[in-house]
Parts: sequence; structure tokens; C-alpha cells
Amino acid sequence: MEAVSRAKFKFFDVTPLGQLMNRFSKDLEAVDQEVAPIAIGVIGCALGIVVTVALIAFITPGFLIAGVFITIAYWLVGSFYLRASRDLKRLEAVQRSPLFQQFSETLSGMTTIRAYGDERRFIRENLTKINTQSRPFIYMWACNRWLSFRTD
Repeated sequence: MEAVSRAKFKFFDVTPLGQLMNRFSKDLEAVDQEVAPIAIGVIGCALGIVVTVALIAFITPGFLIAGVFITIAYWLVGSFYLRASRDLKRLEAVQRSPLFQQFSETLSGMTTIRAYGDERRFIRENLTKINTQSRPFIYMWACNRWLSFRTD
């Protein structure tokens, strides 16, 4: 935020408005909506794992040997998932910038678009950009389902 507020005018001339809007809106959304529930979930899962492992170690100490192999298997599946998920999130963010820019430019030029009767073309362009932006999101959810299937 500080770097953008102190940026030269050339930065704003070169950087598309949609890219700036995308970056700030996604960062604020992550802080506002995702951090607290994820932190609560991580703490709850970590506490549940510690209690479960302690009970298993107390009741059946031999299971800890199998637990090591199970942990390694989960670690490998998780690392494979994280690589794919990270790339898909990056692709989604890259695809979101042109969509925001298109919306911004369409809204600012709405009177001109209506004056020339070019609404259908802009609707078609907006729908194309929405479809393009939605693809990585759909694949990301498929990746999440893959992880859920493997870990359940």
C-alpha cells in the first residue's frame, strides 16, 4: 500500500486500473474473510491431532509406527496439492485483472456505448472475460475435491 501511494505517475499510466483494483480487492478480501476462520480451523485441527496421537500412543503404542508412514503419505499428497493449488490461484488472479479493467472501462464509457448502440458487443466481451476468469477457479475447486477424496 505504501509503495503504491508513493509511486510516480508513470506507474499509474503503465499499470492497468483493473490490475490495481484486483490486487487491493483480493488482499482485503483475504484479510477480512479468510484469515480468522482459517486460523481457528488450524488451531482446532492441531489440538485434535495432538489429543488423538496422545491417546493412541497411550492405548496402542505400536500404532505410532504405522502413524509415521501415514503421516509421510499425507505429507506427499499435501505437497503435490499445494504446488497445483498455488499455480491455479496465480492463474485466477492473473485472469481477474482484465475482467476488472473491462468492467471499469465499460462503466465509465456507458453513455458512449449506448450512443453507438454497441451494447451487444460489450456484453459478449464481458461474458467472454467472465468465462476466461472462471476456468482457473473451477479447476481450483476440482483440485480441492481431489484432495478431499484422497485424504478422506
